[in-house]
Amino acid sequence: MRPYNPDAIAKGQAAALESMRESCTIARLTGNTVTDPETWKDVPETTPVPSLGRCRVKTQTALVSDDNDGGEHAFTVSKPELVLPLPDPATGKDMFQPGDLVTITTPPPADGRWGVLPGTVYRLTEPTDGTFVTAQRWKARRVIA
Repeated sequence: MRPYNPDAIAKGQAAALESMRESCTIARLTGNTVTDPETWKDVPETTPVPSLGRCRVKTQTALVSDDNDGGEHAFTVSKPELVLPLPDPATGKDMFQPGDLVTITTPPPADGRWGVLPGTVYRLTEPTDGTFVTAQRWKARRVIA
């Protein structure tokens, strides 16, 4: 077995961080509810999670048909993966947990290309494992309502 090259891993981590073109905020559910002052409805309370504020959204697998709940109707479901910076235990930044909410804040591209719309929210479901990781990769679900 060949030993790993720390310089190569550091370059890979830098490249992964550079590829995170979307900006985002991360929030953690507290378990409490608060009243939304605009709608007067109770909504889940969240607290910000310290983060570099960078991410990348990609489709983990191809779109699939899921006909389990729709009778004869087949739903198209995407399974996004969020790529996030590696955690920094020294500063406490980017220490994510399942259930954390990632909100995309990047404005759409000026040239009209398709991108992830600002305000899109994803719930982190589970991290993916790997050897010599260059970034955190999380399975996620898009939050619609």
